Amino acid sequence: MIPRRWRSLRCVAGFVVILFVLGCMVAIANITQVVDFEGRLSVFEPFEGKEPKPALKRKGKFLDDAFVLRTEIPNVREPEKVDIEIPNVREPEKVDIESKVTNMIIPQQEKEVKIVRENLKNVTNHKLGLQRKGGKKPKAKKVVKLSYLNEDLLKDTREWHEIPPNYNLHAFYYPWYGNPDNDKLYLHWNHEYLPHWNKKMARKWPTGVHQPPDDVGSNFYPQLGCYSSSDDVIITEHMKQLRFASIGVLVLSWYPPGQADEQGKPSDKLVRKIMDIAHDHQIRVAFHSEPYDGRNEMKFSDDVRYIIDTYGNHPALYRQPTKDKRLLPLFYLYDSYLVNATHWAKIFRRGFPTSLRGTKHDGIFLGLFVENKHRSDVLRAGFDGFYTYFASSGFTHGSTWTSWKTLRQFAGQSNLLFAPSVGPGYMDTRVRPWNGINTKWRENGDYYDRSFRAALATNPSIISVTSYNEWHEGTQIESAIPYSYGNYSYQDYSPNQPDYYLKLTRQLGEHFEPTR
Repeated sequence: MIPRRWRSLRCVAGFVVILFVLGCMVAIANITQVVDFEGRLSVFEPFEGKEPKPALKRKGKFLDDAFVLRTEIPNVREPEKVDIEIPNVREPEKVDIESKVTNMIIPQQEKEVKIVRENLKNVTNHKLGLQRKGGKKPKAKKVVKLSYLNEDLLKDTREWHEIPPNYNLHAFYYPWYGNPDNDKLYLHWNHEYLPHWNKKMARKWPTGVHQPPDDVGSNFYPQLGCYSSSDDVIITEHMKQLRFASIGVLVLSWYPPGQADEQGKPSDKLVRKIMDIAHDHQIRVAFHSEPYDGRNEMKFSDDVRYIIDTYGNHPALYRQPTKDKRLLPLFYLYDSYLVNATHWAKIFRRGFPTSLRGTKHDGIFLGLFVENKHRSDVLRAGFDGFYTYFASSGFTHGSTWTSWKTLRQFAGQSNLLFAPSVGPGYMDTRVRPWNGINTKWRENGDYYDRSFRAALATNPSIISVTSYNEWHEGTQIESAIPYSYGNYSYQDYSPNQPDYYLKLTRQLGEHFEPTR
């Protein structure tokens, strides 16, 4: 028989253990945590405009404080998505998640409503921890964890003129669009379907040209409609949007006088108008040399002379500061690898009688970096730096985000400027219907977020955005709207507003301060 005092001590010990267990349970309950559909642990706390604090640690990585879950709606045209955002909540069990979301999003079909409600139920079960022990996780589409930026976008009501331009943030701009009202015919909106290089494969895909204004050569539809790049009203609106995005430098796609791409017509006559309106909005203009038949180092040298002689005194011309305190015009050279590096050296390296260095036509010249072997080409050619252009990560070595760290190191060791190109996504199947393999879904801004953060992590000299308005490849941040004709519906930025990517660009880039 156990003495009474030992029985009493055992009771006391048991009571202490119970209190300890209850205390642990309360402590755990106070840590609001979420398991997403991939089994990752996240912390659900409001973000208040400062850097996230390290919270829970898993597999050696700290998780962000705030997040937004996104579920995809099955059986609906890709990539329609539903955003589930629950800001400023620390006790999920007190939140009516379904009512918050369905008040924001109104599906058009009853079937979609049922699917949305089922996904919401699954999300709720995850947040409230209502799964039975040993039970299976609810089935649902992949959830993408977004940054806190999306929540803050809703709060910013500033006008375009209240946003300071960031001259380290550049955006590629295309002046090649036209319509009958301004140009007597459609230009680029009626882009042809480009054939596959394999003739046997080419027969599987549509041919011909698009028929604007309803049918355009883009997977998205512009809020401004099938506009003309020569329209003063359109140019002015574009400059307002660029300022609204905090972009300080417009990188103008340029061909010499009399030259144009196959879908357009010469546009050099628009340059001064664009520069005038850009100047009115405190935006600077750099030139993006496009490849044309016969472009070589000497013809490009003539192009530089023409640009500087014609536009060099314009106050909107962007000039990049150099380490020796000079201010020189900046040039991007698209497809620069088509000219041999030893030929470029004749105008970019000192010692050649044809060199531009040290003359009044000197500049800062950035080559396009595509393959890893272009490291030696950039150095041999005498370029001042390089950019990556393509918005589809993995399409080239240069456009692959995981390559940017080593490319930045190479640039630093070689005294070169590094201008990684970020983009909101990539989709060109309305002009290259066979190229779906390179599509990059926008993921409600998360793709752009990851792209931008990968660039910021390298502390680059410049961040270039691909693009402001390259509609054919679906890389635009220009405002887009939902639009349909016949049985076809264009992609859009829903459930966000048409200016969503302008706001996102501003938020992602407003703290960017590069090193020189």
